[in-house]
Amino acid sequence: MLAIGLLSNIAHFSGIMFQVIYNVKRKNRAVVDVLAAGGRYDTLLARFRKPGSSAASPAQAAVGVSIAYDKVDSTVLVIIELSCRLNGNH
Repeated sequence: MLAIGLLSNIAHFSGIMFQVIYNVKRKNRAVVDVLAAGGRYDTLLARFRKPGSSAASPAQAAVGVSIAYDKVDSTVLVIIELSCRLNGNH
């Protein structure tokens, strides 16, 4: 599954793209929340290659990730809270 919001930057990616998702219930409906996203950025690096550099030189490869720490933090708190309720700890 790929969140549509990531598609706005699809031109920057080359090859694999990934997302870390979490299904969360909001206002009595299930919603997919993206906690992290990233992929290969080889094409983006090539666009910023030094002018006049040899085409024979090896291409650079890169992988990047963006982590939504605020979402990860709130998700972990919800999981801890639910775990405490299930175990009878308040």
